[in-house]
Amino acid sequence: MGFGRIGGVAGPLLGGALLAHGFSVPQIYAAAAVPAFGAMALMAVLGRLRRRSDVCMEGAPYPRNADETLGRARRVTARASPRM
Repeated sequence: MGFGRIGGVAGPLLGGALLAHGFSVPQIYAAAAVPAFGAMALMAVLGRLRRRSDVCMEGAPYPRNADETLGRARRVTARASPRM
């Protein structure tokens, strides 16, 4: 069973329990938004940290996109095994 299915079952149950305990709908939405905003902030910080370290341990720059990575791999493979 996937996490999406667990959330699909547990979400309405938890929401109903919170409503039964006297929480209002805006309070429930605010409580659900806190982890999402926390994850967003953490991803923003990690993205900035990665951009700052523009050089990896060997001194080579990080590839900017997947095409650079694939192009570099193809060039290395072509040099390693010449075609006959």
